[in-house]
Amino acid sequence: MPLPTVSAPWLRDRNAASTAAALAVAAALAFGPVGAHAGGMAARRRPGKPPRWLLRASAPFAIALAGRRWFPLWAVVHHRGRRSGTEYDTPIAIVPTVASDVVLIGLPWGPTTEWARNVQAAGRAVLSWRGRIEVADEPRVVGPEVASALAKPPYRMVVRRFPASLVLTRR
Repeated sequence: MPLPTVSAPWLRDRNAASTAAALAVAAALAFGPVGAHAGGMAARRRPGKPPRWLLRASAPFAIALAGRRWFPLWAVVHHRGRRSGTEYDTPIAIVPTVASDVVLIGLPWGPTTEWARNVQAAGRAVLSWRGRIEVADEPRVVGPEVASALAKPPYRMVVRRFPASLVLTRR
């Protein structure tokens, strides 16, 4: 069965389509499920671990797109486990900031996310971002107010929904 063709002209452009997909995933992560099966406010998950179905569904897209030169919203953070010493590569979403030396990463599952704890314990992270390898240090977890002030205006509303964000300084 052939795939349906896209009639929206802005989706024909590969960069615009990938940006739209990234924003849709970021909105889904930030705002949670919507629609008839959302379950209302009582069923809303607290920050913790992401649901496995979400990881399985988004992993192929995240791995294929993260760190690419033409896809600046996603990167790969290379870090070492703080207890095991195992090296990990985790796809993450980068939030555009007003300062060029600051890297802002939203933590929709809270500051206890394992990769964020590993980066904090190491005191630095290596990022594959925009087709380059960058080193960032001085990791610190900030609240939604500080993260919102660091983010560019179009992204502030999404960042305010995260319980925490990780801020790194580029070298």
